[in-house]
Amino acid sequence: MALEGDLALFRLPDILQIIAQQRKTGILTVQGKSDILAVSFQVGEIVAADALNQSFDELLGEVLARRGSLSRERFAELAERQHGTGERLVDYLVDIRAIGRDELLESLRDLTYRLLLEVLRWREGQFKFYGGEEVAYEEGIRPLRVEDVLMRALRELANEPGRVDAVPHGFLTYLPTADGRAIRSIPNGFDESTPLEPEVAWITSDERAILERLDGRTVAEAVARNSGLGEDRTFYALYRLLQAGLVRPVGDREAPAEPSRRPAALPRPAGRVEALRVEREVVEAAHLAPATPHPLALALARAARLLPFALAAVLAFVIARSPAPVLFPAPAADGGREAYERLRRLERFGLIDQAARTFHLLEGRYPVGIEELLARDLLSRRASVDPRGSELVLRSEVDAYQIVLSSGAASPSGLREGVFGNFLLDHRLFSGLEEEGGVPLVLVD
Repeated sequence: MALEGDLALFRLPDILQIIAQQRKTGILTVQGKSDILAVSFQVGEIVAADALNQSFDELLGEVLARRGSLSRERFAELAERQHGTGERLVDYLVDIRAIGRDELLESLRDLTYRLLLEVLRWREGQFKFYGGEEVAYEEGIRPLRVEDVLMRALRELANEPGRVDAVPHGFLTYLPTADGRAIRSIPNGFDESTPLEPEVAWITSDERAILERLDGRTVAEAVARNSGLGEDRTFYALYRLLQAGLVRPVGDREAPAEPSRRPAALPRPAGRVEALRVEREVVEAAHLAPATPHPLALALARAARLLPFALAAVLAFVIARSPAPVLFPAPAADGGREAYERLRRLERFGLIDQAARTFHLLEGRYPVGIEELLARDLLSRRASVDPRGSELVLRSEVDAYQIVLSSGAASPSGLREGVFGNFLLDHRLFSGLEEEGGVPLVLVD
């Protein structure tokens, strides 16, 4: 049967999970008020997405700019050049080395996710899945797992204004609701005997495992630990159950649910062996209901687990920002530290000088400041900062420039360069020729 329906009755994440669970190949179309989105699946994983009323070129340009791979101005310029080549834009960008193949594939993957995030906001529309043996997608792209897409979307959409979706909390307890719908696990294949019906709540195996462990007494974090699924899978399954109305959190003033117990049998006279057996059963029964960890203890335990990672991240940040004090910590190593910083500073001066000369070739002058080099993608932001963290400032004249610190003082081992005597840049070498026959054309092999 065709997998189709109305978003007012079926939530799109449910449909995505059904397709993923059944490892289907084909195209899911979702038609909303102002656009139609087509999502391509290969064996249950998302490999491409496209929007009818949105330009692919514009979407790719936005993603590349957001990732810092290519500025909007540069992308627009290259897209204009590509129009007359007859080549696909993605191939053209790679062929002229404006962007690497791996970066392009990751950008297409990001573009696919952004389109999915947009359609996951829809609450009205129609969907239909067209199965097939294969779909078209960019060769080499890493597929997106539906579970990963929905987990990431949950974190991003939960912070948007006006969202009322319940987000599970690790220190809360939950109970199944008295929902009248039938609960069924997603089958391996749909046929005429298993149609999509609003009266049926379709759940995954993860959601069923969590639903069976909710007793109104055990906090969600303990459920995640005991289930063996991990926090991410447990909290996402719990989020899906909350959205479906199949579970609810236990209120602060609500008495915790008592676990069901069998009525204790009346004691009767017994021999030593029978007494030992009864005592062992009592001890085992006492261990059946594990104690619920205190929320504060859980928070401290989690903080202790995360502390080494936090310290490692801080150390990595410090090394990235200022590696010299870490590499040369001893007072006796001052000479080595200064030499290392001088080498890093000269390396950045070389990058600035190369960018400034390139700018002079393009514009016939030096840039007014480093910002012009950054805007033209001739220089990276890292190269505009002194190794000790001070901003570098470029002061230019017509035929020369100087690099100083942002405070105004000349930078140690600083740089002052000009075009004097450089036949590629110094226009005064051709001043006589300019008066006679114009500026000569210099060809460099």
